[in-house]
Amino acid sequence: MDMWITYRLLDDSGEAGEQQRNRFTFPDTGEGFELGGQQIGYGPSIGQMHGAIRAHHNDDDADPVIVKTERA
Repeated sequence: MDMWITYRLLDDSGEAGEQQRNRFTFPDTGEGFELGGQQIGYGPSIGQMHGAIRAHHNDDDADPVIVKTERA
């Protein structure tokens, strides 16, 4: 599953840096379920998204703040 993640990285003082948007690939999590006639899909966990952002920046201590997620 490919996703666009919009996020900001916190600096050492806790201030949010410039907003960034990158595409990440995660394992497929299945079809989800139907609720009230609408298909609800499963996506990656917050931990998986944080891990992907940290790996993208080669920084295990990065503190991302996720602003928005979108399926690609």
